[in-house]
Amino acid sequence: MSFQRLIDVSTEQNEQLKTTWGDHGDYPSGWREVKPDDHRLRILSGCYSPKFITYRQMQPNKQSEGKESFSGFLLFYHDQTGIGYQLYGNHPKFYRFGCDHDMKHVAKLGNCYNAYQCFKCEYREDIDSSD
Repeated sequence: MSFQRLIDVSTEQNEQLKTTWGDHGDYPSGWREVKPDDHRLRILSGCYSPKFITYRQMQPNKQSEGKESFSGFLLFYHDQTGIGYQLYGNHPKFYRFGCDHDMKHVAKLGNCYNAYQCFKCEYREDIDSSD
């Protein structure tokens, strides 16, 4: 078994993340509640490790009307999406944020090497599917 140590991000990177995802009390863009059995929740939490983790306490304001208070962890993934979770009474509540990607094949880059792009946010991923 191998252990990894979490490290703090640099001040510059922290400022970039705040610009993209908001500050401590802000809801990230695309914030929405999902059911615990949401298949995308399982995919993200099962096959990818989060790139960044933070704890936030968010309260609704004029820009976030209709949203519930949130006090919990946010996990940010490499594809500009993320998951938020908190214990709500005895039951966890889960949220997703970022783009709900609509990935389309855009180029064949080589044998088993393909490019996909989201047509909502323009996120691009090059995937080598060879073994």
